[in-house]
This record gives sequence, C-alpha cells and structure tokens, in this order.
Amino acid sequence: MTLITNHYPNPLFNSRGALPSPSGGSGTITCIDARRQLRLQSTDAGGVQAAQALTGLPASTRMVFQFSYWTSDKSLRNGCLCVIGSTASGWTELARGGNPQSNGVHDTVTIEFTTPQDANGTRIVFDSPLKTGAVTVFDRPMLMTKTDWDWWQRNNHGRLLSGDLMPLS
Repeated sequence: MTLITNHYPNPLFNSRGALPSPSGGSGTITCIDARRQLRLQSTDAGGVQAAQALTGLPASTRMVFQFSYWTSDKSLRNGCLCVIGSTASGWTELARGGNPQSNGVHDTVTIEFTTPQDANGTRIVFDSPLKTGAVTVFDRPMLMTKTDWDWWQRNNHGRLLSGDLMPLS
C-alpha cells in the first residue's frame, strides 16, 4: 500500500477546520459544510480574496494543487481563480491557474509549483469575480507532492479525492 498525503489543511472546507482568511477586496467568505465547499461572493466590483496559509510543506519540492470550481462570472481578481505564492521575503508568486472563458462555468484546475526554501511562508489565494454579487464556489482541494500526484494519476486516473485523507499525526 502506498501512503499519499493531501497537504491541504482543510480538504473538506469544513467550518471547524483551518479556513482561508480575507486578504484583499470586499466580500463574504463562507464554508458550506453540507457540500464541503468554499464560497466567495463579491460585495463590489473589486472582488474578494481569501488566503490559506500552508504549514508543514516540504521545502524546495515540486507540488501539485488541484481543485474544482463553479463561477458565475469570468472577470476575476488577478485574472485567475487561484494564485500560489510565498511570503517568506515579501510576496513572490509561485504559480497561478484557473481562467474561465465564459460565465457559469464548472471545471477542475491543476497547478504545479515548487515550494521555496522556507515553505512555511506559502499561501494559496482564492479569487472571486470582479462583479457585485458574483460568486465563485471551490471544492475538492488536493495538494500533493509531484511524486504522490504521479502515483495517484497512474493508479486512480480521473478520480478526485473526496474527504479528509490526511494521516493522523
């Protein structure tokens, strides 16, 4: 048996777990426990950002982050659904992904990046649309090393993890 680890701190987007916190713009950030989703709603045309701090990541390691989403509007803050960066010495963008081409889109995004030497400064920033009242819903976040990801793709092709599969510490 191969042990794979989902490094995302709250893969169920459970309101009792570690939640992304507001990091820019204005809007509401809500967990929908029954559906295991994170919901961002813009309260003005500036959109809202929610940042998730990541701890315990391996340093200088190739990682893969995947999530599913639905967005009501394609005009997004930062031009994408998700930015991954490091705050170790000021903000450094490591990767970005998710660029819907039309409104009302549901899809899955996969982003590869390498953690910095000080991996504890790594953040995932989720973005909402730049339209008053517009909504983006995120679900099924998976964050794995590239090695685990490759094994997962070979052995479970096309399936997403559902639930909290993190090992007990």
